[in-house]
Parts: sequence; C-alpha cells; structure tokens
Amino acid sequence: MYEEIFEMINTGEINKAQEQIEKISDDDPKKYNLKGLIHFNKKEIEKANKKITKKVAEDQYDLFLDNIVSKFMEFTPYTDKYIDSFDFEGSRIRIGKVEEITDEVSLIEFIVKNKKGQQLALQNIWYNHFTKQIILPDYISLSKNKNKNKIQNIIYQILDLRLTYIGNIFRFPGSRKYFPGSKKYWEERYKTGGNSGQGSYGKLAEFKAEVINSFVKEKRINSIVEFGCGDGNQVSLFDFPKYIGLDVSETAVNLCRERFMKEKTKSFFLYNPEEVESNKSLFKAEMSLSLDVIYHLVEDLHFDLYMQNLFLSAEKFVIVYSSNTDKNPKGTPPHIKHRRFTDWIEKNAPEWELFRKIKNKYPEESSADFFIFCRRQEGLNNC
Repeated sequence: MYEEIFEMINTGEINKAQEQIEKISDDDPKKYNLKGLIHFNKKEIEKANKKITKKVAEDQYDLFLDNIVSKFMEFTPYTDKYIDSFDFEGSRIRIGKVEEITDEVSLIEFIVKNKKGQQLALQNIWYNHFTKQIILPDYISLSKNKNKNKIQNIIYQILDLRLTYIGNIFRFPGSRKYFPGSKKYWEERYKTGGNSGQGSYGKLAEFKAEVINSFVKEKRINSIVEFGCGDGNQVSLFDFPKYIGLDVSETAVNLCRERFMKEKTKSFFLYNPEEVESNKSLFKAEMSLSLDVIYHLVEDLHFDLYMQNLFLSAEKFVIVYSSNTDKNPKGTPPHIKHRRFTDWIEKNAPEWELFRKIKNKYPEESSADFFIFCRRQEGLNNC
C-alpha cells in the first residue's frame, strides 16, 4: 500500500494519494511522513507550473508582438516613391495618436499637412519604449531621400510631448493647443510682439548681469558667445570686450541687430546646430553662455545638440543659468521641460568641472541658479 501511494505522489496523482493516506490509521507514523512528502511535492509542482506558465506567457507575448507588428506592416497606404515625392516644406501635424499596445510597444499614427494643403496620413509606425527604437514600415524605411529623416524628426517631436493617456491612447492635439516645438514657439512669440520673458527684465536681469560682468572681469575674459540671446534686453546690461549672440528666432536676431547696430563689439546670428558645428572657428570664444534656455528645450534631440554646441564653443569657461531638476509637476507649461543638465555634462563632457555655483538672489521669482564650469586641460589651470 505504501509503495502504491509513493508511486502516486511521484507520478503527480496527488489527489488519489491523499485519499489513500486518509485511510491509514492516525497511529501509523508513516501517515505523517507521506503527508509531508505530498506537501513538499505540491510546492515543487507549483514552482514548476509557475515557470511553465511564465515561459508560455513570454513565448505568446513574443509571438503576439511579432505577429501584430507584421500584420500592420502588411498594410501599406503609400509607396516609398510617393513618400519621396511629398513636399514636407512647412508641414505641420494636424492630428494623431499614440496607442500603447503593450507596456513595451506603442503604435504611432498621425496626419501632416504641407504649405500646399496636401495631407499625408502616416500609419503603422512602432516605437519600443525600452530600446528607444523606432520601427518604420517599408513605405517609409525604403525612402531614398531626406523625407525619411524628416518623418523621424516629427516622430521624435511627438514622443517629446508630455503624453497623458486616456485608457491606453494619447491623442494630439487633444483638448489643448498642440505645442509646435521650441523653435516655432519662440519665433511666433517674438513675431507677435512677445519678449524674452521676465528673467530678461527687471531685478532678475540685473542680478544676472551683475554676476556675469563680475566674473568676466575677474577672469579677464575677452570673448563671449551666448546661445539664446533673445530680444537683446539682457544683452544691453552686459559689459563684454567681444560678444556673439545666437538665437533660434530670426525675429529676435533681427531685433538685436537693429538695437546694437552701432556697437562693433557685438554680432548676432541665427542659431542652427549644424552651422555652428561646421563653422567652429567663427563661434569659438573663451566663454560660452546659456541663460534661461535649457529648461525651454523641450525636445531631447534639440537639447543634446544645444549642449554639444555650448561646450564645444567654449575654450575656458561655460556659464549656465538654469534649473537643474528632472521634476516637471502637473501644470508645467508646454514650452518648459526642466532637466538635470549636470547629468549630461558628467556623461558627455567629462573634461569640464563645476567651478562655482551661485544661488539665485531671488528664489521666489525663479528656480534657476548659476553653474560655472571650467575646462580641465593638461598643463593649464583655467580654474
């Protein structure tokens, strides 16, 4: 009898084994040994079942993703030749959605409209949130001209939006006005009579000028390049031997050129990351400046290019006036994205070290502080 029960346990017939064990007298010590064996086997079976269930789920998940992505890819609304022929000049997103298919993968679909009024419905674009990979359907990926890159840039703009999902879908523009991107935002702002903001006027502007002018004299700095000169009001308070100002807004650059027309020590240029990179000598200076700009760079790609230009253009010092946090509470305006920018410097510009930090004189007015970096060079001590 005991051998039969033992065989039942080994073959997984637990219920039958339990029935037989109950027939054994309570005075028989083997009854409790067999019960203990069943308990042990149950746990092992549960563990095995969990492993099997997990493995099956993973396999089904992978099959599901592979299957669903391939099924969507089968539907091609356009040919790659049509994508090549589309004029993206002045194109803007009209409407679109980001749909979470799983925790890992989202489906992106949107419509763009160009200056001629032509529309293009781009569908079946996939994005992996873990790998940060964009998976393009063939009708886009096979495109042979620059339109493929333009589409990818639009997708990055969408992904840089603060996505607030209803269920598993984020629709844009949604209930609020769609944010067109930092460059277009500032051009429209200056074009319609807006200014650089409260940070460039009044006591905050005076505080910034006081700190920077003092540092320029202390370190005997002869040339400065500023990435984000704005409307020029802050610039008017600077006392520099030589100054170059850049801005993404053509209107702002023209305002500065007109305002400082008679000052030969100042020059202004429209900011384009690629042009700065290809004309390094023109935009080189002993010190570069970034004032109230970093937290206005809402697109990750623009932020990265900006930081590269800012630090590559400086020979000795970089002064940043900005917040330094990743916290963006609910209600943060769409043209603002706070960043812990010092993490970028540690990772991408290790030759630069924080030389001095100056707390804001008016913390109730602004969350920005001064961060002054100096370049470490062998044989030289700029700091």
